[in-house]
Amino acid sequence: EARQQNKEVHFGRVCPLCSEKFSEKPQEFRVYKGRVVFQGNNVHDQTGTAAIFSDQKTAAALISAAKICDVVSLLPGNEGQQADGVKAYSQSLLWNSSPGDKGHIETWVFLPEDQWPSSWHNKYHRPVILLRIALYGHPLAGAFWETHCSRELKQIGWDTIPGWDNFFVNVPLQLCLFVYVDDFLI
Repeated sequence: EARQQNKEVHFGRVCPLCSEKFSEKPQEFRVYKGRVVFQGNNVHDQTGTAAIFSDQKTAAALISAAKICDVVSLLPGNEGQQADGVKAYSQSLLWNSSPGDKGHIETWVFLPEDQWPSSWHNKYHRPVILLRIALYGHPLAGAFWETHCSRELKQIGWDTIPGWDNFFVNVPLQLCLFVYVDDFLI
């Protein structure tokens, strides 16, 4: 269909992962963590050619912005915290643009056969479904999460420092916040 309509689309796979956290601790502290990820190293377009992604779509992780947050947290009467965004990527849609917008490339995924609904068996050969959520592993998931996070923070009163897209301040609350995708902070 994409070839007939001369439309660029991407095809990839999703992979379920399961691991045991805290395996070095006694049994009562161990937990299993499951996650479905996008296999970002094996993405093809509608012609079967390997998909090309920009090297880095996320805003530059500014070490100086992180250091400013550290300095502010060390000032008398202040404190600082560091936290991980829980299920961060899956909070955002894979595409922040609408279908038909320039730059919007639909991504379709092959599901593992054991995840197919029973009605698909003996009916389809390698069916695909539209990927809507920015799953871990997609080369652009971090960029779409950053856009989502920035939009949400701005809606509740946070402002960015010009030129530092990931550094936010909330003047009435006297707070600063540095948001980064950890894949890019070294």
